[in-house]
Amino acid sequence: MKGSKIYNVGIYIRLSREDEDKNKIESESISNQRNIILDYINKQSENFKIYDEYIDDGYSGTTFDRPSFNRLIKDIENGKVNCVITKDYSRLGRDYIKAGEYMEKYFPEHNVRYIAILDDIDTYLDSVSNDIAPFKAVFNDQYAKDTSKKVRRSLRNKKEQGLFLGWKAVYGYKLDENDRYKLVIDEEVAPIVRRIFKMAYDGMSCKVIADTLSKEKIPIPSVYANLNRGKKSSAYGLWCSRTIDEMLNNETYIGNLTQGRRKTINYKIKKEIRTPKDSWIVIPNSHEPIIDKEMFEVVQQIYKKNKNLQNNSKNYLLRGFLYCKECGHAISISTRTENRAYTGCSYYQKFSKFKVCTPHTMNYYDLEKAVLKEIREMCKKYIDSTNFENLLKNSSKRNKAKENLQGQINACKLNIEKLNKRKNKIYFDKVDEIISLEEYREFNNQIVNDIIKDNEKIKSLENELAILENKINPNNDYTSIVKDYLKLRKPSKRLLACIIDKIIISQDKQITIKYRIKDPKLLLDNISTNESA
Repeated sequence: MKGSKIYNVGIYIRLSREDEDKNKIESESISNQRNIILDYINKQSENFKIYDEYIDDGYSGTTFDRPSFNRLIKDIENGKVNCVITKDYSRLGRDYIKAGEYMEKYFPEHNVRYIAILDDIDTYLDSVSNDIAPFKAVFNDQYAKDTSKKVRRSLRNKKEQGLFLGWKAVYGYKLDENDRYKLVIDEEVAPIVRRIFKMAYDGMSCKVIADTLSKEKIPIPSVYANLNRGKKSSAYGLWCSRTIDEMLNNETYIGNLTQGRRKTINYKIKKEIRTPKDSWIVIPNSHEPIIDKEMFEVVQQIYKKNKNLQNNSKNYLLRGFLYCKECGHAISISTRTENRAYTGCSYYQKFSKFKVCTPHTMNYYDLEKAVLKEIREMCKKYIDSTNFENLLKNSSKRNKAKENLQGQINACKLNIEKLNKRKNKIYFDKVDEIISLEEYREFNNQIVNDIIKDNEKIKSLENELAILENKINPNNDYTSIVKDYLKLRKPSKRLLACIIDKIIISQDKQITIKYRIKDPKLLLDNISTNESA
């Protein structure tokens, strides 16, 4: 029976980009694969009839969505092909799961004989080569994985050298005609970028900015770049908050080339996901900025406060600054009437049945008045500290203060070292089953929290130490901002965000304001205390 069946052969040839490297050009070339297959067919005594040749040139073996391969499958299902021959198993594909499915399931179900010549695979025969085919598929898959890693590493190295490797420049820029690895300002849309940052600078939320641009029918970045993405739904061409959010966070606009904000899941799945900020590749001062750094930094401080503000929401001055002391969640503001608004713990409101927190209800307008009054008094004290620099120059006080601060920093670092050792010990206690998983989780989380607190304390102490060493003069950073605040009867949210970080409200309605500015009097009091000690 072996020589009586007629096989309508589909010759399948695939050449991918990774096969075009080094000395593989000839061994893996289209002509070389064709010659090997034709030579094999010529030497067989069986009835092999070549139905067609299917060539995918430039397609990776990690995907099976290839034009000619899809055509081959269609011909198989239409009964035109009942034998597929490739030079080797890797030509069919390098994804061992999909390759195995075709060889062991799809081809047998459709009565198709598969032959991989150099791997001595022939599904018509019961051979050892067929049995070990899955292992060869794994090796082929591993090769694709290793190649993908090398390519990624090479691209990352180039990005770290400051070369722009994107296929399309970020909105507001275009590729330099003389150097495609460098960005230059696209003057046609750069004014829109500046306007977006100005609106955020003035306190507008991402949603409000997006809606404003949509109403004015300003083309979205993909439309401007003539990209055809997905189906054109009723929302096609409208700006969205996520786009504005990403633009406001992109340091590329201040001249710092930012890449690696997205990545594919792996070498098999080409879907892109967003990467955490600490994984981005940022190269400072690599091209001309569209936005100045001062505006960018202010926008970073205030845009989070308005991030989820809806277009029809009332933009209360303190919205985004208020937090619950007891549970740490945000304090929301609800409007009862035009002139009546009240605060409330958002966590309590969401889970009121379970009594996870308390209401924290206050008249919003009374709260705003009290907060602004306290901030104004603080600013006056700040400006009145005119002798701050002279007092710092007192070497005796300054040196003792520096020693004290350095001592506290060293103590924190020593404690972190101890905590890390303890963290390592409880891990091995869990491995040795001395403690349970639940106990390990509880101990570990507590240690991590303690380490975070010590690191935050070190950061604060190092800032004070820098001030004493004349590396930072707090008056230089905030005096102009404070003076601007004192001039206004009611400040803007932008100005407020420069002065304070958050406002904490307790269940007994006590208000605590966390300032961004460094109060000179507090530092001087600290110096005096250390001196007397």
